[in-house]
Amino acid sequence: MAGDRFLERNQALRLAVGEVQHLRTLLAYLSSVAQSVGAAERAGFCRRWEAELEPSERAVRDAAAGLGADPDAAVAPLDPSPSGRAAHRVAVTLGSLGEQIDSRLGRRP
Repeated sequence: MAGDRFLERNQALRLAVGEVQHLRTLLAYLSSVAQSVGAAERAGFCRRWEAELEPSERAVRDAAAGLGADPDAAVAPLDPSPSGRAAHRVAVTLGSLGEQIDSRLGRRP
């Protein structure tokens, strides 16, 4: 996706962790809803998938945390293609501009 080209590796992994956590929470919720309306088979389906996703969530979370050991790799562009590197440069430039604006506004009385 075009938006992914702007991401650093650590950002992409942290977003992925959030997505898996969101999905597991949704499945737990749907399991409760199904159970409350007497749909035991659906509730079981949701519980099974919620449990199946736990190892994936843990693996992605561990990978994201592990990038902290290599900060240069963590901030590398997610997409190593020329367009990905260009998008990453745009994101860094905009971030730097935002930091400059914040620091100037912070100095005002």
